[in-house]
Order: sequence, then C-alpha cells, then structure tokens
Amino acid sequence: MIQREKGHLAAISGVVGMFGFPMRSAYSAAKYALNGFFETVGLELHDQGVKVTIVNPEGIQIQISVHALNNDGSTYGKMEKGQEEGIPADVYARKILKAVSSGKKEVNIGNREVLLLQIRRFFPSLFYSIARKVSPT
Repeated sequence: MIQREKGHLAAISGVVGMFGFPMRSAYSAAKYALNGFFETVGLELHDQGVKVTIVNPEGIQIQISVHALNNDGSTYGKMEKGQEEGIPADVYARKILKAVSSGKKEVNIGNREVLLLQIRRFFPSLFYSIARKVSPT
C-alpha cells in the first residue's frame, strides 16, 4: 500500500473500545488498544495515500460468547442477550462497506451502546450510573 501510495485498512474494533463495560476489562482494553493503534496508523500513513476506517460495532448476531472462556478455562457456553438481540452480520457487513467506500475515518454501528457514547460525551455522570448497572448476560 505504501509503495503504491494507495490502500485502505478497515479495523474492526468495538464500541467497548470507547468506554469501559462491566465484566469486559480485558476485552475493552484490547479494543481501546486497537482504536489507538489504527488512529495513529491513519495519521502516519495519510500522506502516503493509505486510508484507515475504524469500525466500532456492537450487538452483532454471532456466537462469540458461546465459545468464550471462563476464568477457569472452561467454555462459557451461553449466548449473551446483546448478541442474541443484535443486528445480523450481513447488515453490519453492508454498513462497513458503505463506511469504507465513503472514506469515513470512524463508524459506530449499533443501537443501545452507540447511544451510550453520546450519553458519555454529554452526560458523563449519567453514563457511569448506567454503565455500572449493565450486565453482559
């Protein structure tokens, strides 16, 4: 991409990379790191023709929680409510393609957690009150 002076990276991070979430400390930390890394890559490679879009989805209908591991190494084995009630993966894929093709630097895709981003920005005390009560299951 650098040699061709053209390219586009789409980094799939997550809304939880923009705020903390109960029972997701390691996951949130990893997503925060992705957001910071790709934001920096986008700034570093901008003048070399490489674009970056950071995608922050929430609530995708996938079975990631079913296959997640508990702290003892056993399989969690349950579909979490946010995923069960989430948006189908093909809908997300179309939204991601649209964001990339329009050159967006960042796109937040979802419903409730995306709303929490706005609450956090404008009403931080309310956000922390809500976030402490959220259960991932």
